[in-house]
Amino acid sequence: MKFKLSLLGDQGVGKTSLVRRYLDDSFSDKYKSTIGVKISKKQIKHLSQAYDMVIWDVEGKGGYTPIPKQYLGGTKLGIIVVDFSQQGQLDTVIEHSERLLEFSPDAEILVALSKCDLVENLDSKFENFISKIKTIDCEVKHTGKTSSKLNFGIEELFDEAIKAIVG
Repeated sequence: MKFKLSLLGDQGVGKTSLVRRYLDDSFSDKYKSTIGVKISKKQIKHLSQAYDMVIWDVEGKGGYTPIPKQYLGGTKLGIIVVDFSQQGQLDTVIEHSERLLEFSPDAEILVALSKCDLVENLDSKFENFISKIKTIDCEVKHTGKTSSKLNFGIEELFDEAIKAIVG
């Protein structure tokens, strides 16, 4: 079985770093903006069943440039990546969720709070964010704290993604 997983988020939030850490166990501080989409594939096993996860690392939204619908169509699971060291994360989750569900209405949604290594009082801010995310219209299956730099929470995030798709 093959399924499409799309990473969405604003520019510079760490989508590509998250994918690199998951696929290659690597990290770079050098920032290169994704242009268009970068597609990767990983074969995974879950409960003795093999799956092909096709990961679409979608360019970050910047300014008024909308994400093209062909990037989002057919998505089974969207991971909305937000820079947790910045303000306004909830609005970003809402905006990207609405855009994803416009073109893939049955997609499951996870949230990756990136750059958690830069956040002071992480646990209390996380609990506050969780209480706020429960108030939005779309259902978020899982919200995870991550740091690509420190290799924190990445495996757990993608494990939750796999569970959300295949059970």
